[in-house]
Amino acid sequence: MLRACLAGYEVDDVVKASAVRTYLAKCLAAKGLSFGDLVGIARAARSVVETYKKYAYSEGPETGQYFDSLAAEIGERSREAARLKSIYKVLETLEAEGRESLELPARFRLIAEPSEPIKEPHQMLKIGGLDIAIVAGGEETYGGVEVPREYLLDIETSRNLIKNMIENIENSLEKTKKIYDNLLSKYMAFSAFGDLNWRAHSGGATVAFYVRERDLEKVDELIADAIAGRYMPKNLSHIKCLLYLNILLSRQ
Repeated sequence: MLRACLAGYEVDDVVKASAVRTYLAKCLAAKGLSFGDLVGIARAARSVVETYKKYAYSEGPETGQYFDSLAAEIGERSREAARLKSIYKVLETLEAEGRESLELPARFRLIAEPSEPIKEPHQMLKIGGLDIAIVAGGEETYGGVEVPREYLLDIETSRNLIKNMIENIENSLEKTKKIYDNLLSKYMAFSAFGDLNWRAHSGGATVAFYVRERDLEKVDELIADAIAGRYMPKNLSHIKCLLYLNILLSRQ
């Protein structure tokens, strides 16, 4: 009905909007609809748009990418925290053994707790229960953790700084995990699919919102009509009509 009245008209300036508004009231009255009814329709339309903006989320790759980025961030920070804890343990052990510093010659590396055979020339040491390899050259860590030789020049200072780094990473990691867990919880609660299969649902979206019990029947009817295609926009004229309606009512 509204589209029929507005067909062929533009409301892209104040003069047009005012003139069309007067005409629209007459047109709707002739069809048995008052301008007050139109205001109610506009409010309902705005409510639908606001609901979608606030509560709709993609079921496709966009959401999947966010999940994946959070998971990758959690994995990366967890590995870094584990690496720093291993270094901290080495420094703590050296300090407990009475060492304030350890100067390694250039190209020599200290690898803690190696679990694989070492190819380069090396010497294995046992310090405070830790297996330590002093390796000449190379780049591999052989399943262990390399302690930068610079850290060994002032063991106490390095240990204290690394302790702070570990605390910062763990705090950040905890926050990221909470974000991920909260997101996953909401996804599992409200997703129409709940299968984390983002590619299969490309282009799909879910809208979650609360409905008063007395309105359930109306909402069910609207959803049924939407599924049947009766309320699905077929072309831009539907969108254009809503825009016109908002412009006209905003200039009452």
